[in-house]
Amino acid sequence: MAWTESRPFDSFALAVLDRTIAFDLDNDAFKSALYNNLITPDRTVAETLSRYNTGQWVTGGEVSDGVEWDAGGEPITGLDVTIPAGGTIRWDGVDTPSGGSSATLDCYGCLDYDDTLVNDPGVCYRDFGGQQTVTNGIFNIIHAGTGIVQLTT
Repeated sequence: MAWTESRPFDSFALAVLDRTIAFDLDNDAFKSALYNNLITPDRTVAETLSRYNTGQWVTGGEVSDGVEWDAGGEPITGLDVTIPAGGTIRWDGVDTPSGGSSATLDCYGCLDYDDTLVNDPGVCYRDFGGQQTVTNGIFNIIHAGTGIVQLTT
């Protein structure tokens, strides 16, 4: 089992384009839930298997410390959709920190999902490039310079 890439779910792009799920990328409440290395994310799964606490994203593989990084994830804030250059659409937000300065976590990646919508549909998963550990400190997901998700048209 392994994390090998960061990707939006194909079902997310399809849902946005054919409007089967009413994602509001600027205003809905999105969260990042952390996971261990016992899963292998797959961008091609059906939408029903991209949801938080469904399929491989069940809470048995989730990592939280119950206080600083809650089960279900921490909120992604400052969300915005922009077109920074011709041919790209970027969804980005403020880096996502733990809820305090005494987190103790050991994780490999995260699932970003829409907590406002029924069934918590997944948007993307992000590989942290290996094991990331913090002991009694701040855990911070730093979004890529290209945003959380960037789509090329």
